[in-house]
Amino acid sequence: MCRTRHSKCSGREFPCSDGRGCVARPLVCDDGFHCPDGSDEKEELCEDVGVIRLKESHRRLEVLGMVAGAVEVKRRGVWAAVCGFIAVSDAKVLCRSLGYSSG
Repeated sequence: MCRTRHSKCSGREFPCSDGRGCVARPLVCDDGFHCPDGSDEKEELCEDVGVIRLKESHRRLEVLGMVAGAVEVKRRGVWAAVCGFIAVSDAKVLCRSLGYSSG
């Protein structure tokens, strides 16, 4: 679960870094700039080495500013789930790298 303090974005949206917009998650890293600041296409977010995402859960979390899902990592162009226990400190790092303030 990731959250952001004052997000206007739903769990199915990526919060732009400048706080001025939300982008549908499938549009993130699609080679098109949808955030006014271009944060949805930042190199560190989109490069193919260690790229992470939250795959939306079957059980939708309808809490503004929060999203829940399975953590996936992209390697050699293929997405795979991260299995096992994730410490709270690791979850915070993962969520911050996805544009949320905490996890």
